[in-house]
Amino acid sequence: ENKTKVTRMWCNTTNKDGLLKALEERKDIKEYDGYYLEADSRSKADWLIGMNLSRLYMFKFFRKFVIGRVMTPTLCLIIERDLEIENFEESDIYNLVGEYNGFQFKRKFDTPEECDKFKDLKDFTVVDIVEEKKKKKAPKLFKLSTLQQQANVEYGYTLKQTLNILESLYLKGITSYPRSNMEYLPADLEESFSEILKNLYLAWFIEKDDIEGAKKCINDEKAQKDAHYAIIIVNTKTKEIDNLSKDERNIYDLISRRMIEATMKDFEYIEQDIQLNDEFSGKKRKSTQEGFNKIQYNKLQYNDNLDLNKGQNFQCDLEIKKTKTKPKPRFTDATIVSSMENLKDIDEKYKGGIGTPATRDSIIEKLVEYKYIERSKKTLTSTPIARLLYKLLSKQIKTVGLTAALEEKLEEVRLGNIEQETFLNFIEKYILNEIDRVKDLDDLRIEVCDCPFCGKKVLNQGLKYDCENEDCGFEIWKKNKYFESFGIKEKSITDDFVKQLCSSSGVMVKGLKSKKGEKYSAIFSVNEEDGKTILSVDFPKRKSKK
Repeated sequence: ENKTKVTRMWCNTTNKDGLLKALEERKDIKEYDGYYLEADSRSKADWLIGMNLSRLYMFKFFRKFVIGRVMTPTLCLIIERDLEIENFEESDIYNLVGEYNGFQFKRKFDTPEECDKFKDLKDFTVVDIVEEKKKKKAPKLFKLSTLQQQANVEYGYTLKQTLNILESLYLKGITSYPRSNMEYLPADLEESFSEILKNLYLAWFIEKDDIEGAKKCINDEKAQKDAHYAIIIVNTKTKEIDNLSKDERNIYDLISRRMIEATMKDFEYIEQDIQLNDEFSGKKRKSTQEGFNKIQYNKLQYNDNLDLNKGQNFQCDLEIKKTKTKPKPRFTDATIVSSMENLKDIDEKYKGGIGTPATRDSIIEKLVEYKYIERSKKTLTSTPIARLLYKLLSKQIKTVGLTAALEEKLEEVRLGNIEQETFLNFIEKYILNEIDRVKDLDDLRIEVCDCPFCGKKVLNQGLKYDCENEDCGFEIWKKNKYFESFGIKEKSITDDFVKQLCSSSGVMVKGLKSKKGEKYSAIFSVNEEDGKTILSVDFPKRKSKK
């Protein structure tokens, strides 16, 4: 047995000071066993849930259903938002709006009758003014998820696109490690970070009075707990910067701007909540310190004159503005990754998040690949096959609660509060319970048309079409070598295709290509021979050219 003491050097910076510090503070390798057990447990849980439940649903319902520990509850978030939008019942809102010397005020009413009672009101008195000094703190440095969100908002990049661009910048030595979940820097990076900032301040024409400095981004205690620090520019002098692509330049500029914003002073302003007679009210805001607001995206314009006084009278005409209540918007790449990271946005009872910075982008891309969701510009929308799966899932799989609870248990495994075997036994018990539940569910029954052989119903069984009559030989597989030999792919074998195929006239397919590249049409039909399904094809005669 090797009794030599083994230590691990844990470093998240590769400069001289960071490496020396990590070398001096190395710890016994056994202190890191928890990280291995956590990662190993997560990997095994994902494999057990995905492998077993995907096959369970596939063989039970004869459809290519794919289940994932994180992927499925993420899909359900998108589906539930879509259903919420579709079932939303809008209602009218009536606002009486007035403006006096740039001060806008209003009162909301539920009915036009209530609104009509006050529409001719012209005389107003300032009943009360509550003045408060407010502050909007400068944003933190980027971690991967926040950079992905901002890139989606400003440039429409998907999560995967942003990660790919960022990895390209990293490999060119321009930015720090991309798959980071940290928004702070360790103390040993303060000097080099400050030097980079000087170049950026000059490039962005930042005034000295607006700068607070690099110390604002330094948090050694938090930064040392994570394997990686915040995403920053690490080299502004390399020639590679002059040859960046448009997409690389966009991400470079986003990171540069955030580094500057994070080290600028906070945005401070005065807000007045002004109450008028008859329950009319409005707000005035005036900036007292612009700080980072000078360069932030969607800059806030707080330039009101604070010139109203309590007891002041004025006259103003009112205007009726009718609006409608709106549902929450559909998810985008930016908003879904935010919800995955901060589950309290979905429900206050949840803590933490689901997925990791390294996996969230691939989860969304898999949902697109499996045709569970579709992208339309920036929005993500669930598909019919996803809705079908949703109806079959148990409440436990649908909600993010189970996945969030598993993340908490995984952390307990790392801390040594739960044995790995106990955690995996919990996963196995959960899978066995789900198997028992699904076995008792009714089979999916999607009727397509009358069977051409026996007259009973042809059913869409997911992977194939067959007759409800077990003694009938009608059977059409979606992955069909006969159709594929004509270039007809699996996705073309739809309910409508099979319905026409079973009709007396058969189904005509146009635009097929011969080996010579010539286009032609063909009529496919189905016949019974010795109790088996036989497919046949006819070629309609081409009209002769006159």
